[in-house]
Amino acid sequence: MKLPSDGSTPPAVQVARAKRTEVKPQREVKTQVVRHRVKQGETIVQIARRYGASAERILEANGMRRANLLQVGALLLIPRK
Repeated sequence: MKLPSDGSTPPAVQVARAKRTEVKPQREVKTQVVRHRVKQGETIVQIARRYGASAERILEANGMRRANLLQVGALLLIPRK
């Protein structure tokens, strides 16, 4: 199908313009932290259960890669929501 190029015929398809929406910055969620001194016989899983946190988040908050590096007397930061 050929259309005249002089503009006398309205276009067959019109492109809709999207409305610009303002993107609001997300509020920073400040994580509360509890300190815990490791006692003999405690495991990271036990500590996590006590505070309602995951063992992974506790390890991450303390810069630890493995739970077996936990030492008696160490001060752990326990992230809470």
